[in-house]
Amino acid sequence: ENTGKILDILKEKDARATFFTLGTSIEKSGNSGDLLNRMLSEGSAIATHSYTHVYDTLYPGKTGDKDAIMTEIDKMQELIRTVTKKENFKTDVFRYPGGHMSWKGLDVVDSYLAENGIEYIDWNAMNGDSEPTSRRPKDALGTANYVMESLKFSKVKDVVVVLMHDASNKNLTVEALPQVIDILKSEGYTFGILK
Repeated sequence: ENTGKILDILKEKDARATFFTLGTSIEKSGNSGDLLNRMLSEGSAIATHSYTHVYDTLYPGKTGDKDAIMTEIDKMQELIRTVTKKENFKTDVFRYPGGHMSWKGLDVVDSYLAENGIEYIDWNAMNGDSEPTSRRPKDALGTANYVMESLKFSKVKDVVVVLMHDASNKNLTVEALPQVIDILKSEGYTFGILK
């Protein structure tokens, strides 16, 4: 439900996004192929996040398992091809569930991904929708302002990758998105995709 609303806002605001997809979410959605094709046709991008988002599988002992991670990426690519009916679909962008900085032993995984033409990306700003409830913004304006506040902690400011979620319990993200886009545009940012 929220993904379609986000796509509506992006279209209205002439903005693009990169959607880091999960296999289990695609499986649960009855219209995932339509949504993924809409993302692509409207200029957004699809990247992989993992198939399961199960930390114990991907990071046993909090250490990255390159075989498990690559298996999930490959499985995601195939699922996206199947539901979109785009046989040649391939994304070269991946985001580690939990973020790169959260796990040990990812040097080996990073090298393996690079050997396979895949780059990982992390965020340098967030809207706070994944923060603990006590730190999470309570309204749309607070959510939009959280993006700019979080960016203050990043050394890189010329490119902003904002962490947001489109899960069904992230309605505040949807509500705040127009303000996030307006604030970023007012600061001189333009919207592009990662691919």
